[in-house]
Amino acid sequence: MNPRALLQSRLLNDPAFALPVSVVLAAAIAALDYSTDYELRFGVLYVPAVFLATWAAGRAAGIGIGLATAAVWGATLFAKYPYANSAEHIFEAGLHLLMYVAFALLAARLKEALELAKERFVTAFDSLDAPAWVFDPRGGTLLYANPRFERELPPGETLDEASGRWFYVLSRTLRWLDGSTVLLNVATDITEAKRAEALARQQREQLERTARLIAVGEMASTLAHELNQPLGAIANYSNAAIRLLQGGAARPAELMDILQKCSAQSLRAGEVVQRIREFVKRRPPALRAETPYALIADAVSAAEGERQEVPPDIRVEVEPGLPRVAADRTMISRVMLNLARNALDAMAALPGRERVLAVRAAPRGAEVEFQFADRGCGVPEDMEARLFQPFFSTKAEGMGLGLAICRSIVEYHRGRLWFTRNPEGGTTFHFTLPAAA
Repeated sequence: MNPRALLQSRLLNDPAFALPVSVVLAAAIAALDYSTDYELRFGVLYVPAVFLATWAAGRAAGIGIGLATAAVWGATLFAKYPYANSAEHIFEAGLHLLMYVAFALLAARLKEALELAKERFVTAFDSLDAPAWVFDPRGGTLLYANPRFERELPPGETLDEASGRWFYVLSRTLRWLDGSTVLLNVATDITEAKRAEALARQQREQLERTARLIAVGEMASTLAHELNQPLGAIANYSNAAIRLLQGGAARPAELMDILQKCSAQSLRAGEVVQRIREFVKRRPPALRAETPYALIADAVSAAEGERQEVPPDIRVEVEPGLPRVAADRTMISRVMLNLARNALDAMAALPGRERVLAVRAAPRGAEVEFQFADRGCGVPEDMEARLFQPFFSTKAEGMGLGLAICRSIVEYHRGRLWFTRNPEGGTTFHFTLPAAA
């Protein structure tokens, strides 16, 4: 503490120091008044001496200094200038005494009010259910600290390394009792929040590990599902070529056509493997501006190529003027092909002319909505809630991964996948993609 602040503190708080100072000050004023023959009337200057005595030692000390100064003033003035009527002298001395007593009472009341305010502050401060302290940033002095601070928190730290507890420290400036600007700090214990955050992070990491394990299962199951048709087609084309060669009636042009189809199916199988690998790696989608019609055309072409025995009736309706969409072409082609397959499978029991798949694209706010509408048997009501869950399928031979993967891909693109029932029968699957910026 600097000398000025130290002197101020002793004058206001140390009676053993303040009372002698008050007496010396009163004597000096009395000597000054006497030496000037009371012409300047320095009686009002006794007030600081009364104030110091009152503030440091209490009301009685202040009144005592006031009484003594009034008596000294009255006795010396009467000795030097006796009044013809002593009542006038007593009256004037009484006025001085009244002024000093009134000031002593006022100073004592002011100090009591400040002490009460300080007591309330300390009570409130000490009752805080959090560590709190007042800090002087100029001298680096800790001015006040509540019991929670002294028990729980070392000064200036947000992490108590001894106990491993975390605190969030909120600071604000305020005016202290001596008028200086200090910092009030309140620390909130956030240890449980930190632990919950760490637990949530561990759970996320565990979920990510679980997701990777599930992805491995998805890859194996989806590979079996996706590769079944191209491998079967390769086997059929190969058997056809073998029969032609064995029969001795094979023509080069016919064999060339069969081998080209076999080659195309093998390339398709390779694309399936690559597509599944890219999806399972959970890489960010390679978003590009794609036209809705081009995306639909790819899926329709692939779906038609899978149904060689009974060509499906796929009707495409794309509204003119649609914006391009932000899409990973490989992933979205997978979604559309899977929805088209499901729709055609749902209509497998219908006569050929009734198996119609309507594929539509229309604007939906800042998105484009794609629809795959069939005339099939529809989704049973008791299966609606589980339709998009992994490993749940409405097909006897299904693995229950197609729609779950489709929803993951669509949500990956910040879109949504859902279905509705058609009034005339069958189901329409909808999904949205955001328009490209």
